[in-house]
Amino acid sequence: MKHFLTGILFCVLALGCFAQDEYVDSLRRELAVAVEDTVKIAIYEELFDYYSKFDNNIAVCYADTILLHAFKSKSYHWMAVGFRSKGIVKEKTGNFIEALNLYEKAEQIAKKVNDYRVLYQVYNDIGNIYEEYINNDKAKRYFELAIEHAKKIEDDECLAISLVNKANIYYASEDYDTIFMLYDSALNLVSDVNTKVAVYNNLAYLQYFTGNIEDSKNTYSILLQSLDDVTDKYIYVSVLNSMSSIYIQENEYGKALNCLSEVDSICNENNYEEAKVTLFQRYKELYEKMGDYEKANYYLEEYYSLDENISNTDLTERLCKLEFRYLREKLELELNYQKALNAILFSIIAIVLTFIAVIAFLLVKKSRMNKMLAKLNADLKQRDEEISSNLDYAREIQLGCMSNRLTKSNLQMFVLDRPKVVVGGDFYISQTKGDASYVVVGDCTGHGISGGFLSVLGIKSVYEAIEKYDTLPEMASFINNEFCEIVSSAENLKGESLCLSMLRICGNEVRFLGSKQKMWLVSGDGCDCSPVSQLACKPEVREYKSSNAIMGSAVNEEFAEEIINIKSGDVVFLSSDGYPDQFGAEGKLKYSRFRALLQECSQMEPDKAKEFLSAKLDLWRGDLEQTDDVMVVGMYF
Repeated sequence: MKHFLTGILFCVLALGCFAQDEYVDSLRRELAVAVEDTVKIAIYEELFDYYSKFDNNIAVCYADTILLHAFKSKSYHWMAVGFRSKGIVKEKTGNFIEALNLYEKAEQIAKKVNDYRVLYQVYNDIGNIYEEYINNDKAKRYFELAIEHAKKIEDDECLAISLVNKANIYYASEDYDTIFMLYDSALNLVSDVNTKVAVYNNLAYLQYFTGNIEDSKNTYSILLQSLDDVTDKYIYVSVLNSMSSIYIQENEYGKALNCLSEVDSICNENNYEEAKVTLFQRYKELYEKMGDYEKANYYLEEYYSLDENISNTDLTERLCKLEFRYLREKLELELNYQKALNAILFSIIAIVLTFIAVIAFLLVKKSRMNKMLAKLNADLKQRDEEISSNLDYAREIQLGCMSNRLTKSNLQMFVLDRPKVVVGGDFYISQTKGDASYVVVGDCTGHGISGGFLSVLGIKSVYEAIEKYDTLPEMASFINNEFCEIVSSAENLKGESLCLSMLRICGNEVRFLGSKQKMWLVSGDGCDCSPVSQLACKPEVREYKSSNAIMGSAVNEEFAEEIINIKSGDVVFLSSDGYPDQFGAEGKLKYSRFRALLQECSQMEPDKAKEFLSAKLDLWRGDLEQTDDVMVVGMYF
């Protein structure tokens, strides 16, 4: 009940907090018609940026929403943006440790997809936190990373901001030469007026602080020229007040008086009371240095009077507001107390009655649903058993088709046959005709039942080819034309294809022909791999590529064979693409790792090699499902 009421209270507060301004309304209208998750996330990000300026509670809700949709759409970019958004809220509320953890999560995700803009933002955020903690070494390191990534995204404004951030670190070590250099670099890049004003202000302050009065005055003059495009006169007044202080210190009273007169005029036009306080203080300093103590005392009195009036006015306004707020809230509480009490009692009665009705309805519905579920479970179990039985029988048929029709091959070999489901699209054939042995590995489009049907058609074509022809190119041409005729006879079969690896073994000669498949020969070249020299005597792996033509794509394709001489102790491997294409925690296994596994298992007995490859496949796959049918054949000479 407590969580229920808390949820209602949260919803009411959230609804009350949304500002009904035109900008937010327009975003909501866009959100209402948005369909794609990426479009919705972009709108949620704009809403986050809007509310993060004044309401952290609503902002964090939008950050969570960004993350929710990012995980749903599996977008690494928006995941990184979501974690960074949550970090911004935590940083604003003073939770620096939590902010750092969230920024680091954003960094890790952005690195996966080389999202340089997000990395630039995150590194600046982390650097600002470490600067706040006065850990300048770490702050410097992260600002340098931000500079590096600003260059990668080719954004001069971002680069300028990072340079200024890095420059501010050097104040602690009083390395002013480095600060000047970084400020100059930033000014050469920046074009935005606001950013330029910020850099010039920092530069002028540093020049004045280090005693470079003339340079400081020149910088302020440049700053005033930059302010021509700024409509905020308060910034203009602040710069003139700062320049007048420098002129007073340098005894340039005429220039100081000109600055102060202009400030006085602008303050009177715009009623800048706080700026007037600084103005009167500068007037007092000016006339005191000029020896006009009467005017100096006059402006000193004006300074104290205005400063006190501002403080008293602020205090009076605050007290009036507090008193008015107290009286209004007290009256509202008294008027609403009885209404609230009546509403609560009515709500409790309504909730209790509704709760009883809902419970009764749910109990009846639950009883009916349980009966329906029991029947559905029984039906599903029966259908599952029927499907499993049919698949097992289909597998027996497929294996029967793969059994040799002619003289059985006497090769020493192993076959790793692991379909993705019970029935697969991969197949192998091993048999002898005359004085030659033939080994074929096929990979039909798809897996499961559809792949199994295609494999039966492929097996049939291979057997016919071996019976009719003696050379591999003739066999391949026959199989290709047969498969083309099969897939072109039905509209739904267009696009189906067959990839083959074919070997003809006669004595020490191996002839290889393939279609989009490879052959590997592992040879130790007679090296005696004793226990001492085993590491230095790894067998050599040679890879033989085949034709890029796919069987079933076009008739009358030509296929070329390759002749290889083998020696005793050599091992030949054929494989479909299922093993190297298997996904694991690190991505695809790929052919480079597959070749290394073949090299390692080539020195094992066939049964051990088969167990080794199967175990390595399971280890790489982990908890992920098998990607495709797997077929690996190894032949030992």
